[in-house]
Amino acid sequence: MNRLEAINKELSIKINRLIDEGVLNRICLTTCNFAIKQGNLSNDKIIEEVILKLESNTNISDVDIQNISSLMEKHDEMYFDYDDEGKAEEAMMEFEKARASSSIWFGLQFNINSDSELLQESIYEASMLNEDTSELFNSIESLLE
Repeated sequence: MNRLEAINKELSIKINRLIDEGVLNRICLTTCNFAIKQGNLSNDKIIEEVILKLESNTNISDVDIQNISSLMEKHDEMYFDYDDEGKAEEAMMEFEKARASSSIWFGLQFNINSDSELLQESIYEASMLNEDTSELFNSIESLLE
């Protein structure tokens, strides 16, 4: 069982059955854009560059993957540092940036490998950015209709 299946089994099943690559790619882009918005990463140059590549269907490079991985690690470390210092608000902001970066990282991996499990991990990570998952899940469901 993947993590998306644990929180939205129906959506997970639909994505596993989906063979339309164009729809899968739109789901990936929708998920990444949601993560950027919810994780407050819209002003990050690295994020901006990889999203432009996803939007224009340009090849994602190993350097792009490593840049996002480094960004994710940076925000994870900052989260733990702030948490250790008892700075809850700052810690939460870094946690959200780390989860958003993780969602994007999985989205990039999906773009390269076309493995729906990676897309589902991207969706799961993005869904953890907001207690109310309906906005993300409804956006994805509308792409499946």
